[in-house]
Amino acid sequence: KCQYPQEESKYPPAQAFDLPRYYVSRFQVKSNPPENLFLTDFQQVHAFIGESGIGKTSLARDYANSALRAGKYKHIRFTSYASSLKETLEHLCEGEKEKPLDASLRMLADMQKDGNTLLIIDNYDRFDYIEELAYGKEPYDQLCATGCRILITSTLDLSQCYRINDNVTKLQPLPLDDLVRIFFNVL
Repeated sequence: KCQYPQEESKYPPAQAFDLPRYYVSRFQVKSNPPENLFLTDFQQVHAFIGESGIGKTSLARDYANSALRAGKYKHIRFTSYASSLKETLEHLCEGEKEKPLDASLRMLADMQKDGNTLLIIDNYDRFDYIEELAYGKEPYDQLCATGCRILITSTLDLSQCYRINDNVTKLQPLPLDDLVRIFFNVL
């Protein structure tokens, strides 16, 4: 259920995300740190791309936690991609009396007014729906109009999508030395 700010009450601030038990941050791996990672003030949409299982979701949660500690965002919403971007956004406010898409977009805009907001859309992996991220497409344009920052994880190369362009972090497999070091540090 959506929570809308009242005059005296605000949205509760975001909480840290859980990471896998033996997660080792890519920030700690000196030989292969992620480049072009942090969303800048001029960049609204960013994508983490790479093969399945490489750690995009964990890195998105790690980024969210780091950004929370740094005070970069007040609100963070995490959702998994459904069968379309419209349905994905509707899941943010299921059960609302008004149209769920309208409720979700209003909630994100209200959260952004209350403080910097990050929306993480995990597993955007439907190639047949990639045109959703084109100029003039709804609800993508409506989502961007909320002003919140958007982080998308995907196995697809989203670098040619509207507002993403080169705002992409491509995750590469870690070198064997790093994997061995991580393995023995975890044990």
